[in-house]
Amino acid sequence: MSHDAAPAYGPLPSPASPSSSMAVKQGSCPVPLASCRNVMLCVCFVLSLVLMQTFACGLAVWLTGHLLLEQATAALSPAPQELPSRAVLKLRWAGSFVVDAPSELGLGAMMSGSGVMVLRDVLRALDFARGDPRVAGLVLELNAAEANPSDALELAAKIAEISRTKPTFAYAASISSLSELLILLAARNSSLAPGGTIFAPGLSNEQFYVGKLMQLLGVHVYTFQGGRAKGFGEQFSRENMSQPVKANLQRLISGLAEVLAEQLRRQRPGLASDSNELLQRLQSLCLLPAEDALRSRWVETLQDRGAFLEQAEKHFGRHAHVNLEDYAREVHARDLELKRVQPSLRGAGKVIALVYLSGSIVDGVPGLGQQLTHMLGEGYISDEYICDVVKGIQKNANVGAVVLRINSRGGSATASENAWHCLRRLRRAPGSLARRVVASLGPHAASGGYMLATAADYIVASPASVTGSIGVIAQLLKVPTGARVWHELGVSWDLVASSPNASMGAWSQRLSLEQERQLRYVSNSSYAKFLQIVAESRKMNHSAALQVAEGQVWTGQDALAGGLVDELGGLDAGITAAQHYLGKHRSAKVLEYPGRWSQLLGHSSDHLESLVLPVLKYHGQRQLSKAFGRIGLDAWASSLSEL
Repeated sequence: MSHDAAPAYGPLPSPASPSSSMAVKQGSCPVPLASCRNVMLCVCFVLSLVLMQTFACGLAVWLTGHLLLEQATAALSPAPQELPSRAVLKLRWAGSFVVDAPSELGLGAMMSGSGVMVLRDVLRALDFARGDPRVAGLVLELNAAEANPSDALELAAKIAEISRTKPTFAYAASISSLSELLILLAARNSSLAPGGTIFAPGLSNEQFYVGKLMQLLGVHVYTFQGGRAKGFGEQFSRENMSQPVKANLQRLISGLAEVLAEQLRRQRPGLASDSNELLQRLQSLCLLPAEDALRSRWVETLQDRGAFLEQAEKHFGRHAHVNLEDYAREVHARDLELKRVQPSLRGAGKVIALVYLSGSIVDGVPGLGQQLTHMLGEGYISDEYICDVVKGIQKNANVGAVVLRINSRGGSATASENAWHCLRRLRRAPGSLARRVVASLGPHAASGGYMLATAADYIVASPASVTGSIGVIAQLLKVPTGARVWHELGVSWDLVASSPNASMGAWSQRLSLEQERQLRYVSNSSYAKFLQIVAESRKMNHSAALQVAEGQVWTGQDALAGGLVDELGGLDAGITAAQHYLGKHRSAKVLEYPGRWSQLLGHSSDHLESLVLPVLKYHGQRQLSKAFGRIGLDAWASSLSEL
């Protein structure tokens, strides 16, 4: 099944259009009000949390504090200006620039305006820019830019598309990774600092092992696993990688390097005749000096940053520069405006729900500690949350198809299977409750993350996605009471238990043979169930499934060859596949479900509802959305606008 790529969005409306809401914030206040406000609000939140004893109340007071300080900030901030009729997009990429899901942003990034963006927002903005007559080109500055291979592949491809029709300039002081080199060379004109270097010989993966230390400490490690290449946990029981694990990781790393090299060759065909030749050239890029990089045609020019900016200004003239983050924000605002003014975009089966499943998979309702780490960007997804999302989608007649954007390395085997059953009900429900489901695999969709994908009708993976890891592993650490090292340290354990099996989880009690047998039986049963799910969903017999499901980790490209996915492509390809299923509603709009507010807060949003809703009713939804937009909480403003 293949889908022709078609632009999902057209050019932005011109500034003269009465429906246009394009506004870009420019200039800065002499006093860093935003920073002061955010510090004050953090203090307010901590004090509220301590005094009111509940997280939900603390966050509600923090929310109210935002509203009270918003008017003062807005009054002293410069007025927004309309997007000029001719502008240059500017992107300064320092460190980690993109995250796969909104929940990975965290409250800190949303409050501080750190410049970190959601991948889909960046891709959408670049798509719009390619067809927007007001965008003259793109200026890209890289500073130790970080990106996983999957994101780098998608972003480089988008920048390369713009480079075919518009001038693009990219600059880096030095290049420190293959992903960063891929982004730099996606632009039509690339520059390197005269004193810079290129270090991009490939990819590597290093792991530490403490098996010998465990022996010295007298710690006995019990490992129960299904899938001989399932390497998680070896760090505690071995001194190095086992042969199956090492061979698998070597193939994975080499495969990812080949995928990136092939994209690099497409962008710069003059560098090599094929990807193998280019890989050989890349292997020599170990601190390649700038002058050698120029002679070898890796870059077009050598110049410092000031000269680079002067070159871009000379080419584009005095066009205004607009940050990509601001442009993406206004693209989203324009999309919301279209949904309000065009009734034809609403109706049964005319919406595609984009559901982000990002982070570790956990059981039930997470505790307060997990909720706090989730809000700070260390995401999780619980089986209960996924089941609630499924119920909400089934109640919404506007949703005709669902795209599951998965970025998870797995987690609890029980939670993964529970969530799989809920997701499968989306397409197996009777009558109008059924939905077509497409899984779009992000940077990682491994172990339980891949199990979630098998609940879909169709699976799309980036060539650089890391997927597979179909297996199960459980590990217990035991410290016998007679271990010499602990005796010399003066450490000992003692316990009481109502039965011998009640102490299975105790540190000081080694497992009996019967207990080992029972745990191995549970592990093997869970693995057999996983194999059955893969075989049935991918229409394989047991032996064919076993060949690709012994714990091996695959690139998306290898997963396609092994029958684990249906198509190679990024998030846009997954959305196109969902539109294909909708037939006459192929132009269906995409809405994130649930909204970004709920994605960020996770289970905390349930407890906050009774506290936040009165605030919403008092201020009014539209007024509150504008207030959030003015203080920089654009994702929250967008979520409120979509209610």
